[in-house]
Amino acid sequence: MKKIRGFSGNSAGPFQNEFTGEGFLFWASRNDGIYFFDRKSSGISHIDSDNTLLVKSIYCWNNEMFWFSNTSESGASMGLKSVIFTPDYFKHYPVLSNKDDIAQIYAIAKDPEGRLWAGGRGKNPVILINKDSSTEKLIIPEYETRSNRSTVRSLTPSDDGMWIGFFMDLLLFYNYNTGKFERHVAPTGGLRAIVNDTRGRFYLHGNMNDILYYDPEIRDVRKRIPYKPASPIYKLIIDRNGTLWAGLNKSAIFSYGPATERSETVYLLQNEYNIEDICLGDNGDIWLAMLGGGVCNYNPST
Repeated sequence: MKKIRGFSGNSAGPFQNEFTGEGFLFWASRNDGIYFFDRKSSGISHIDSDNTLLVKSIYCWNNEMFWFSNTSESGASMGLKSVIFTPDYFKHYPVLSNKDDIAQIYAIAKDPEGRLWAGGRGKNPVILINKDSSTEKLIIPEYETRSNRSTVRSLTPSDDGMWIGFFMDLLLFYNYNTGKFERHVAPTGGLRAIVNDTRGRFYLHGNMNDILYYDPEIRDVRKRIPYKPASPIYKLIIDRNGTLWAGLNKSAIFSYGPATERSETVYLLQNEYNIEDICLGDNGDIWLAMLGGGVCNYNPST
């Protein structure tokens, strides 16, 4: 839905002064939903009747949000709903899910061709979104696992394929050229955090106190890297200098330099939060998403 700027008032009364711009008009139709006309840009936005049913009233909250109340066809109250207009650079992609499944996405990645991959749950939980926005599910063969293979927790792109790690012990490689899956016997379970290096090898979470350096060519672990404290690993990332970073619980972040084999654990806060995600900054710093603790910026040099 296109963002409308310049909200000012509502259709039930004169335009008011708390919003900038020339304002907008809206109207509702029993069979055709709600329409919005932006008087400044002359643009029209529409919400179809399947989502609005019988509209009773509309109230503008600010220039990014409005509320409407509605009833069903039989007159039963459907409560109060909010609509939020998002900037044009956001784009919605439909998530294909089975009738009895809850649409949940745990991992997102982009391959070298610019296609989006989304990992969720269900029988075939890998969704491929093509550049033309068409969406398809990849059919995954049945594999024997120690327990239910559960959900996709990691999608790690490489030059020739996509690594797919499940919550349990299933690790798959999807070849872009052949369109076929290949199973690698995972040396560990809980394949949530995986990151590959420039050699085509990758690091993944081992037990509660080590990181595994796995080589797909020999299908074996080349190195085990111990760390403290004993903790799940929520995120692995390699910075521009080749240093490996791991987000742990207890507000701890672990770093390892493959060239020097030096490692260090830094406790960022006294409160104990999970470091769920890590992003590289522009000046050698890193940004950390902490579950319950907000966002933290950390500069290793200072």
